[in-house]
Amino acid sequence: MLIHPSVRLCVLSPELRAVWMAVAVSVALLTPENFDGFYSDVTTKCMTNGTFYYSICGPRGAEQLPFQRWSAIYTGYQEYDLDIVQAYAGLLKARSETIGASANGKTGALMEDAANAWFEREPTLPETEQAARFYHDMCKLWRDSKAGESDQDEPQRFADFASGSIEHITSSWAYETCKKSKQRVFGDASRAIHSLGLEIGMCLEVRAPSPPSPVCQVCSSAHR
Repeated sequence: MLIHPSVRLCVLSPELRAVWMAVAVSVALLTPENFDGFYSDVTTKCMTNGTFYYSICGPRGAEQLPFQRWSAIYTGYQEYDLDIVQAYAGLLKARSETIGASANGKTGALMEDAANAWFEREPTLPETEQAARFYHDMCKLWRDSKAGESDQDEPQRFADFASGSIEHITSSWAYETCKKSKQRVFGDASRAIHSLGLEIGMCLEVRAPSPPSPVCQVCSSAHR
């Protein structure tokens, strides 16, 4: 396995080896082909310019289309994850209330509008259309924010931005939505094990995300 230069010391860490062994054993018990498929899907479809982001938002600029036209073409919202949508809509709502009266009042209003696209959705809509407006608003917020200043979609870099900012929240939403869609196991415990295995594996490989995930940072802190 090729090792990322920034984490060479991690490979030598007994603590990391112990964690990796525990995860590896657990993953094996949960059928290795499921983890291998999950790992492959995330590293090929959820990283920079991953095809998943085309499915939920369309190509760059598509998010500016009127909602009716956009929703008829880009239908990734139909397979939304209820827990993720509920969590991020709640986060946007809470954040908008925090900064609503500040100099960033416009930002707060945009966050509130996106949250309301979910919380005030029309309950009689078909199940597959419930999250459509929320996805449309999130895609616009994401690509109109500082995260969209790059000429590439890089939601895995959400930690580059200030916590609680539009770019941080929307990038994290896109990346977590992609990861969750690639899970091949059921149950919170199984998914948590796969997610931990993914982070450690990406930490040790050349294609480690930048900035490093919290898991990658643990061993580097131990060597300071």
